[in-house]
Amino acid sequence: MIRVLFRVDASQKIGYGHLNRCICLADYFREKGFDCIFIIKESTKEVEKIISIQRKYIFFRLKTEDDIIQIIEIYNPKVLVTDVNIRVLFKTYSLYSNYTSLLAAVCANTIVASFEEFEKRIYAANIVIIPYVGASRLFNRGKIHKNYLLGEKYFIFRSEFLNSPKVKIKKNVKNVFICMGGSDPNKITEKCIKLLIKGNFQFKIKLFFSIIDMERRKSIEELLLQYEGDGEIFINNHNLAEEMISSDIGIVNSGLIKYETSMIGLPCISICNGKEHKLVMKYFEHEAAIIHLTSIEDRHEDIFINKLRELIADYSERKRIHQVNTLLFDGYGLVRVYEKIFHLVNQST
Repeated sequence: MIRVLFRVDASQKIGYGHLNRCICLADYFREKGFDCIFIIKESTKEVEKIISIQRKYIFFRLKTEDDIIQIIEIYNPKVLVTDVNIRVLFKTYSLYSNYTSLLAAVCANTIVASFEEFEKRIYAANIVIIPYVGASRLFNRGKIHKNYLLGEKYFIFRSEFLNSPKVKIKKNVKNVFICMGGSDPNKITEKCIKLLIKGNFQFKIKLFFSIIDMERRKSIEELLLQYEGDGEIFINNHNLAEEMISSDIGIVNSGLIKYETSMIGLPCISICNGKEHKLVMKYFEHEAAIIHLTSIEDRHEDIFINKLRELIADYSERKRIHQVNTLLFDGYGLVRVYEKIFHLVNQST
């Protein structure tokens, strides 16, 4: 049996996008007869429960990044998949580069596949995956290594989105989906609610989190009492796609959630997480259809309110956004990534 190690983290600070992507890939590998093991460092008890109890995978916790070398030597994997948040785990890119070079040296008989951020760099892995809209434009044409998998055709969607029907665009907006990522550490959700209150909006809002503490939930519930419409909080909801397709528009952050709303055709306003996402959103706006705001700080409050009113009123624009996005993603990213890894495994045996 071929063994695959997944080096990935998830937490309130990091979010859950990296973990969800690796679980999708691991489930697919397991269906093909591979043995999958997870290696984590930054995590929570909830994350460990998802991996070991819900998904039935063995996992190991690292004390330091160097501990992974011993695990690799013991288990001798054929494939190592890395999908880590560089900014959280490493102080500088140079430290991350040294780490990946060390992994490549230790894994002389292992195919290393790394998911990387939206940056033009030279990476040490055998397969480099940058599965984001516009990623191929970061590199000069004709100079892209054949094992660099670039662009949205390699984006990995969970099965709930692959199997979901598309959103039906209605003339009247009654339900709004709001998600600022799994944990929203910057509390953009609360800022949105305050602006909805200020703008006297009255549609039903559905707020989604992977995890929040009880104190924050209580604070949000108190804030919703000031909102003129209905509001509901969902935590660790397992039917996210279903909730999206029952919504009329979305308000999301600039993270991976925008791919899922786009896949099923939900017209959205996105709010930038931070400066590091400005280039990401520049390319996303160029090829996908989304109304993007760089911020909703004080000086941008009226812009948010006006853009939201315009989107609600413009039925034709919502239909256009739906049509552009549903044609952009074909949903075969998972298969393409697996086939590329499997091809290199076959070549090395």
